[in-house]
Amino acid sequence: MNRPFTVGKHDLPGWDDMSDLDKGAIVVAMWRAKWWMLPSLRAARFLDDPVLVALDENSAARHMQKIVGSFDELRNRIGEAEMCRLERLAKPLMDQSR
Repeated sequence: MNRPFTVGKHDLPGWDDMSDLDKGAIVVAMWRAKWWMLPSLRAARFLDDPVLVALDENSAARHMQKIVGSFDELRNRIGEAEMCRLERLAKPLMDQSR
């Protein structure tokens, strides 16, 4: 099991260990950063794993960067169709919680 980042006593899940909702939250954050041409990656608002949900913005952003790299790296790794599927799962829940 890949645990690339630790906050306090909590090991955080790698990409392969995350739920589709939390993966989708990352995809939504990356799409928004790309669409709005933001100079830096904004943290995902995680939706499922309680440890990820509890992360502060800086820790969430660092974890995202470590496990997925850039938008293009993620798209090359999982493909655009999978990115769209994950985005469709997470975005409605993220929009509801605003």
